[in-house]
Amino acid sequence: GISMGEGITRDDVSSLLSGAFGIASPDVSADVSLMEVDPSVARESEILTHPIFHQHHSETQMLRYLKALENRDLALNHSMI
Repeated sequence: GISMGEGITRDDVSSLLSGAFGIASPDVSADVSLMEVDPSVARESEILTHPIFHQHHSETQMLRYLKALENRDLALNHSMI
């Protein structure tokens, strides 16, 4: 498989397609409608403003926090067995 990060560019994709797969001149253009958000559905407010998102600065810290919340929850699989 091939993994690509957020920093990949169209030139990177073009080089990959031509080098690894032998495609002479790959079309890596995108439809403009896929690159823009319709203004009627675009978010205008800020996101992730709750203080908890500023307390946990890594994915691991956030997952540990969520696991702690889960452990505090009284679930049927813990209470009925």
